[in-house]
Amino acid sequence: MMLALEARAKADDIIIGDTPKAKQRRKRLAGMTPAGRLWKHSTLRDIDGIVDVSAMQDYFVFTIVRNPWDRMVSYDHWARE
Repeated sequence: MMLALEARAKADDIIIGDTPKAKQRRKRLAGMTPAGRLWKHSTLRDIDGIVDVSAMQDYFVFTIVRNPWDRMVSYDHWARE
């Protein structure tokens, strides 16, 4: 899904993750001071300090829920490592 959305990213958008475009833009994150950890599962609270709270209120936010079985298998593989 991120690869599909990444194609629509504007030049000044911040992309966090491990997709090709996100890797190219990692340098932009270097000088930022977020409230939490910046990673592909960051919450809105984590990015406080990077994005103005008043700007966040205007954002369109959506969530994609992963297949529960696939999620548990993935978690099991992650936990074993």
